[in-house]
Amino acid sequence: EEITLDFGRNMSAYYTISLRAQAGDSITFLPSEKTSVNRPLVYICRQGENRFTTPQLNVFRYLTVKASSEQGLEIDSLYALYSSYPVSYTGSFSCSDTFYTRLWDISRWTTQMCMQSLYLDSPMHQEPLACTGDYLIESLSNYYAFGDPWLARQDLIKTAKMLKKNGYDMFHTSYSLLWVQMLYNYFNYTGDSLLVKELLPHVNALNNLFASYLDEDYLVSQAPDYMFMDWIKIDRFNAHHPPAVIGTGYLTAFYYRSLQDAAFFNGLAGNHSEKEEYSILAEKIKQAMNKELWDEDKQLFKDGIPFKSRVKPHFWLPEDKPIVTYSPHVNTLTVLYDIAPAEKQHAIMDYVTTQKEIDLQPYFTYYVLSALTHKGVFDSKGLELINKWKNGIDPETYTLKQNWQERTEFGYGGDYSHAWGGSPLFFMSSEILGVTPEKPGYRSIR
Repeated sequence: EEITLDFGRNMSAYYTISLRAQAGDSITFLPSEKTSVNRPLVYICRQGENRFTTPQLNVFRYLTVKASSEQGLEIDSLYALYSSYPVSYTGSFSCSDTFYTRLWDISRWTTQMCMQSLYLDSPMHQEPLACTGDYLIESLSNYYAFGDPWLARQDLIKTAKMLKKNGYDMFHTSYSLLWVQMLYNYFNYTGDSLLVKELLPHVNALNNLFASYLDEDYLVSQAPDYMFMDWIKIDRFNAHHPPAVIGTGYLTAFYYRSLQDAAFFNGLAGNHSEKEEYSILAEKIKQAMNKELWDEDKQLFKDGIPFKSRVKPHFWLPEDKPIVTYSPHVNTLTVLYDIAPAEKQHAIMDYVTTQKEIDLQPYFTYYVLSALTHKGVFDSKGLELINKWKNGIDPETYTLKQNWQERTEFGYGGDYSHAWGGSPLFFMSSEILGVTPEKPGYRSIR
């Protein structure tokens, strides 16, 4: 005997069953977001009364339950126990175009499911603390949808402790630098300078480690890896973990921004020598990117220089090849962080938004939208880009897809509960509704 329960949309939940059975009877649980089963579980009954609740969080719209018994069993109750971090729907958005209203609502729902005892990459994967690229975007969505500072604060502290324990080396190398950006965003929306000062030694230690990844030309070409860029292919390589020739410019740009944030934080704390040190190093890196990576003929930044890295290749760091690539990723970041000269930035963003070779996925599109907003062209180009989410939301699950495609070029199948694709909520709230902190903690408001 079997029954399938349909909960109407994806939800993060446990499930519980109460029944009377014979010893050895079994109940099989088959939860799924759409079609593929995630975390199947078989419960073997004892004689008489049985009550069982799954020990692990799951995400599903459909729950198929199969009963196996020789003499029959009797189910008293079967239900799902929804779980999320406690939130209040303090923010809202609606407009005459129902697509944007629905997108905002779906982004809020998916973000809420990813807020548990920590921010998750998704309730499907539940990767351990360190998916800071996900958390950065989810926390921005949270500030507008729920207005809660505490979960981000907790994750920032826990990540600092994790970084220290691991010598400030994080598996996804770029995500360690995004931790600094997440801290900056947290300060911008809360004004909590005490936490900044508490975590500042870790910010400085992280930036000092990355200084050891610089080569003689002030490019980050000696990093242990260049994860994570995007779920796409650049040239012949998986950009999840590209070689140095593709990842150098991208990671150097993130390091440049981290140094700027570190200089700001140290100034806030009165550490004037550290502020000057990081500002000087950031300027050297900016000059290096314009000198070493700018292609005058193409009027674009290239990703890196072949065979500049001296790091021994390994599984997460493919060997360099004699190639030169011009990803929209590095070019976006040079505009977003004002590495590129101002007079070149509009042309660079025209390339980013019109090129067809690389289909930027929902995660990195956050940075593209940020750059368009930075250049003041969200109205003309940002909304057009947000329209891509007509393929980024799933009407069956009422949640966000991890990528536009069901499977990447390398065969990776994503999930339907990845809130790293929820950045439209942030941009629709801050740019269409138009409410942003002019000074940290909304001491003045634009």
